[in-house]
Amino acid sequence: MDYFPLYAEFIKKGFSLEKKLKIVADCSNGTTGLVLKELKDIPNLELIVINDTPDADFKAHGPNPLIAGATNQLAAEVIKQQADFGVAFDADGDRAFFVDEKGELMPSYMICVLLFKHRKPPYVADEWVYKSLQSLKLFSDTELLRSKVGTFYVKSILREQNASTAGEFSGHYYFDDFFKNDSGIFTMVTVANTVSKISDKLSEFVKSLPEHYTKNDDIKLGDKKWADIEPKVHELAKAEGATIETLEGITLDKGDVWVNMRTSNTEPIVRVIGGGKNLDSIVEFIAKLKALV
Repeated sequence: MDYFPLYAEFIKKGFSLEKKLKIVADCSNGTTGLVLKELKDIPNLELIVINDTPDADFKAHGPNPLIAGATNQLAAEVIKQQADFGVAFDADGDRAFFVDEKGELMPSYMICVLLFKHRKPPYVADEWVYKSLQSLKLFSDTELLRSKVGTFYVKSILREQNASTAGEFSGHYYFDDFFKNDSGIFTMVTVANTVSKISDKLSEFVKSLPEHYTKNDDIKLGDKKWADIEPKVHELAKAEGATIETLEGITLDKGDVWVNMRTSNTEPIVRVIGGGKNLDSIVEFIAKLKALV
C-alpha cells in the first residue's frame, strides 16, 4: 500500500485557511517532499515546493536549516514568488524553520509567540525559548511552563500539564491535537492557519513584538574540563550582578541580558546562547564567558 497519499489526506484535514495564502516549502532534499507533493487542491492554498527529491547527499544546502545560509534559497524563492511566508524542513521532517514574506528568518521564539497567542494555555518552552519569552513579558508565569532542552523533557511536561503547544529553539513544535507530538509539516499547517486569521503580514507581526535579539555560539573546550570552568562562571556572574539558574546547564540573567551555557553530550564544546534588548550587550557578555575558556 502507498501510504503517502493516505498521510497527505490526513494532513489536508488540518488546514483551515480563512484567506488565500501562498507558501514556499523547502524540503532540503529530505523526506517531506514525498508528502508535500501529495498536498493538492487545498482551499485558499498555493503551495510551492522546492528541493523535494530525497537525496542522500543533500545537494541543495545540507539537511540542517539551522546552519548559516541554509535558508538563503528559500528566502530568495519567497521574494521571487511574492509568497506570504516560507518554511524549511530538516532531513527527517520533524523540525520547521520559517521566513517572513521578506525572506527574513524568524527565530523559534517568534513562531512560539505567534502560535501561543492563538492557542489555549498553558504552553511549554525549552530553556532557550523560555528565556526569550520571559524577556518579552507576553505571557504570565501560569501560562508559560519551563522545560529542559530535549524532546523527552518537553513532551513530559506537555503531557503532565495538559498543555496545548510547545516549542524548542531547535525548531521542534508539539501540539495536543497532533497526539502531543512534534511534526514539521503539522507545524506548517498550524502556522498557515494562524497567519490566515491575522490581518498583518508576518514582517509586521515581527515589528509588533518588543525588541529582542538572540545570539548563539560554541566554545571549544580543548583540553580543559567543564568542572574547572564552572566556578569561574559563578565568579563572573557575581561580578556582573547576574542571577544564576541551573535548570539547564547554567543560565546567567542580568535582567536586560541573559546567557545560557550548556555542555554538549557528544562533543568537547559548550553551547552558548544569549538574548536581550541589545545585541552588542549579548555579544559582549558571551565574549566574557568565552574568555574564561
